[in-house]
Amino acid sequence: MGIQTLRTNHFAVSVSDLERSIAWYQRVLGFKLLCRNMIEHIDTPVAHLDSPDSGFVLELYSPPMAKPVPDERKTPDEDMMTNGNKHFSLTIADHEQTLAELEEMGIPVVFIAPCWGTVGVFINDPDGNIIELFEGDMREKVNV
Repeated sequence: MGIQTLRTNHFAVSVSDLERSIAWYQRVLGFKLLCRNMIEHIDTPVAHLDSPDSGFVLELYSPPMAKPVPDERKTPDEDMMTNGNKHFSLTIADHEQTLAELEEMGIPVVFIAPCWGTVGVFINDPDGNIIELFEGDMREKVNV
């Protein structure tokens, strides 16, 4: 049967500049800062941000001397060729409106994926981590 899970708890992303990333996630995606902490044994600052409308929590951490995201991990199609986490996805109501808002903010779109009768809009955060903005509810779009 498997372990009963109640909902998504959080998604963690490693970033090179915690302050820059907090500001970016607030400005571009509307996240709100919940708290700051430290992972003491590795001297790593951590920030938790909340997406108030969805309840999605994002954990940003910035380890000293971390390696940057390799170029092949910055675009969805190339990243699929490497095992591991690919992206996190946030639900949007209208991809055309989202594209216009991203353009107005100067945020480049790295990929647009028409799929299952809807659209996924992919962007990168300042470190190149992939984020998908998915129109509609995935459960309603795929044949499950």
